[in-house]
Amino acid sequence: MWQYFIGIGFSKKTQGFLDELKQGFSAGREVSTPAHITLIPPFSSKNEVEMREGFLKWEESQKRFLLKLNQVGSFSQREYGTVFLSPESSEEIRKLYESLVSTFDWLLRTDDFVPHLTVAERVPFELIEKVKDGLRLKGLEVEEEVRWIWIYRRKKGGVWEEWTRLDFS
Repeated sequence: MWQYFIGIGFSKKTQGFLDELKQGFSAGREVSTPAHITLIPPFSSKNEVEMREGFLKWEESQKRFLLKLNQVGSFSQREYGTVFLSPESSEEIRKLYESLVSTFDWLLRTDDFVPHLTVAERVPFELIEKVKDGLRLKGLEVEEEVRWIWIYRRKKGGVWEEWTRLDFS
């Protein structure tokens, strides 16, 4: 059974820039996903064809919107932290998330959904503020029209690939 997750993807130009940024903060580790904003965390499906058809029907009612990533934040896990960029406003992303979890009731709904683009993972606690300051010093601001989302699928070996693109009108 395949594993999937759903995320907002970017244009080739922005994708290349963000992937480079992530690689620069990954301390030599391989980056396992293209740059994205996760909407739905990993899930499984027994019927890939039926699932894809449902998502393709859902996409017909989705509208494009403007996204501006310009906030720096972090999460702390038990042993390390994650540093991320987050949107100036997450209202449109939250609407998109709500549309997904209300249309597909088998998707996991989470109360602590925080739209973000991971830049650095497994950061030791004592380095989190330094990494965040380094990111702020770059003066990053990414502004892009969200024209699609991706369903990513985990390949053998644990790397995620873009599997199905859902285009917005």
